[in-house]
Amino acid sequence: MVPKLSICIPTYNRAQQLEACLRAITAQAAELPAGELDILISDNASRDGTKALARRFADSHPFIKYFRWDTNTGSRHNVLSLPPKARGKFCWIFGDDDIAKSGALRKVFRLLNSRPDTALFYINYENDVDGSAPVRLAEDLSFASGREYIDYGLKHFSPDDWDSLKFTFLTSLIFRTEYWLAVPDREKFEERASPNAFVVLSLIKDRPVYLAAEPLIIQKTGSFNYQEGRHNSLNLYRDWARTYNFIGGLYCRRLPFFLLSLRLYYVTAKERLKSEFPLIKKMLDALRRTTGGAHAVC
Repeated sequence: MVPKLSICIPTYNRAQQLEACLRAITAQAAELPAGELDILISDNASRDGTKALARRFADSHPFIKYFRWDTNTGSRHNVLSLPPKARGKFCWIFGDDDIAKSGALRKVFRLLNSRPDTALFYINYENDVDGSAPVRLAEDLSFASGREYIDYGLKHFSPDDWDSLKFTFLTSLIFRTEYWLAVPDREKFEERASPNAFVVLSLIKDRPVYLAAEPLIIQKTGSFNYQEGRHNSLNLYRDWARTYNFIGGLYCRRLPFFLLSLRLYYVTAKERLKSEFPLIKKMLDALRRTTGGAHAVC
């Protein structure tokens, strides 16, 4: 029997987080019909207790399979290697430190069963610091194709929305496995910060997309330090800009995404100046209070 969904979990040296992730998923798996779900754990040669933990879960849950690389192949390679191993019609690459909220799997399967031809389901999420959702969707949104989705987003998404809705957060994405595998030369995206986004944006171009408004995932932010450090804001902007440039070229919308990149550069540069030069921060804050919060550039 071919499972409806494969949950694929890339992991490395985070046994404690992985255990919490697996406990949340397996607790909900009991609510699903037998054979509809399988889980694949891909261990990137962890040196902590990941191996013993994963094997313990696999021994007690027949739908869990454990794979371990002999050497660390890099996180991006580990991610891209998972869909070809997935048995399910749909694939959900799930971060090892993220948590499926209570009832999440039941709701996900309801979506998969009601919209079997959808290429990509975006599953909304909230962070574990204050429970806020990076994207606030008033209702679920359905699009006939990625082209329609992009055009809608250019009219309705804020720049902050686009940060998440350019599909860089791995755990928010459930996609048709066969469509992922049909994207040619997927390995060329491995050098990118979020290779999953480039593959997904390629596969949805002429296929249906669905955005689920209700946050079903808790994003664990405690171990995420990508933006820390003096120069990393520029690294982050570079990765944003590369993604937006890719979208603009793929969907023939270069100008609006170029303008969006300029706006993000303005925000990034301003925040960097404020962090490095306290006097500039005081001046900008005073200007904002004087103008009532208006911005000359937005």
